[in-house]
Amino acid sequence: MFNAFPRLVCLSATLFLLTSSALAQHDSGGITGGGMMGGSTSRPTTKPAAKPATTKPKPRPATTTPPVRRPTSTTYNADYYYNQGESLYNAQKYSEALDQYLKATELNPSMSAALYRIGWIYNDLEDYDSAVSPLQRVVSLQPNNAAAQFELGYAYKKLERYSEAIPAFQQTIRAKPDYAAAHYEMGWINN
Repeated sequence: MFNAFPRLVCLSATLFLLTSSALAQHDSGGITGGGMMGGSTSRPTTKPAAKPATTKPKPRPATTTPPVRRPTSTTYNADYYYNQGESLYNAQKYSEALDQYLKATELNPSMSAALYRIGWIYNDLEDYDSAVSPLQRVVSLQPNNAAAQFELGYAYKKLERYSEAIPAFQQTIRAKPDYAAAHYEMGWINN
């Protein structure tokens, strides 16, 4: 009987240590303890390792904007030349811009934005005779385009065609009553 006592003490001590260890792990955030405290020993409190990311790219959503039309080496469209002209115009390379605008209007004779720029550039280059025709085309397409009316009136004034300049400046003022330069030019002609 005494032989069994040390084994019983040893077994009791082992059980005590195991229970204490399980409780200590539970309190410190380790594996959830079970046994006498209750709870599940089947799930850990730490998260499982994340699955590796897949290497497949996600499909892109469909775009609603049309792709940019790039001209080929043999075919260009009027918009292409107009945009080239705008880049040069904004860089104040007016003579080079003029060439691009002229190409645009060869392909689209009613492109009023390019026609206006052509007239403006000719006025800037003091080639008023050349400015008149494209500006007349713009105002025939857009009679209330105050800027084009003004540029046309300005070209007429510089050519001393005052009887044609006055109606152009008057139309400018009708289209945009606060167009100060048109009021000034009208005052200059009338004095």
